[in-house]
Amino acid sequence: MGISKEDLNDMKTGEQFVKFVAGKPKTLHFLEWNKVTQDFIDEATGKTKKVPSVVCVINNEDGEDVSKVLTITSKRLISELSSLLLMNKPFTAEITQFGAGFNTEYEVKEM
Repeated sequence: MGISKEDLNDMKTGEQFVKFVAGKPKTLHFLEWNKVTQDFIDEATGKTKKVPSVVCVINNEDGEDVSKVLTITSKRLISELSSLLLMNKPFTAEITQFGAGFNTEYEVKEM
């Protein structure tokens, strides 16, 4: 699956990002996605580091048609979604976030 950088940049405005609330399940339809490497500034060192990520186009969120981007940098969430992402076809999943920061965990259920 893949999305062009131009299409992704067009979507990166305002409230076009998926946001999780700890303990509250969120149902998302993943239309397409791409593995990328992004540059982030490490807050502890101030240096730039490369982080493997998955950038996803979401076209339905909790039953509402949307056009949003979900950028996943969490190794735990990528791991939980890996079997669905590897199918290389659109899918719907319910994702629940637990905890915050480095202790964040996720539960993923295919719908």
